[in-house]
Amino acid sequence: GSSTIAMWTNLDLYFEQFNICNSGISGITTDMMIKEKEKMIFSYNPSFIVMYAGENDLLLISPNELKNNMDYLIEQIQFRLPNTQLLILSLKPSPYRKSKHPEFIKANYFYKEYAAKYSNIHFIDIWNPMINQDNTINSSYFMKDRLHLSEQGYDLISELTLNKILSIQHTQEN
Repeated sequence: GSSTIAMWTNLDLYFEQFNICNSGISGITTDMMIKEKEKMIFSYNPSFIVMYAGENDLLLISPNELKNNMDYLIEQIQFRLPNTQLLILSLKPSPYRKSKHPEFIKANYFYKEYAAKYSNIHFIDIWNPMINQDNTINSSYFMKDRLHLSEQGYDLISELTLNKILSIQHTQEN
């Protein structure tokens, strides 16, 4: 994924029991991910993929065009890595990109649909935990630029992601 993944620099602290490879690239779009899929995804033959995609795309293309790109990526992952668990993080409610939130919400809906359709795709909602009870964005999850995640933001998505991975592993063992 994009800078949200690329800047997740302390993965080893959160996921110490796993062999982690961070292939996030700041500013990347799904078009670029498709072009770089061999290097970014398939060269690793991963058990789990944690994907954050779409925020940069929606600055340039429509949610439906994003869905088409994601359909292709997911089709490729399903075909080439049928035993890999794909965890799709929802888009985050970046205060800096508030005008794009309706498109982000639509993308998150598409991501939920993938999880409902495929047993090895899982949706991790990071949007709603970043929203206060009064429906405002909790700014503590973001850096001063109001775009990138703060340490508290990474703590949150790490906890949510680790819990999902452990839940999947538990289910696979039983």
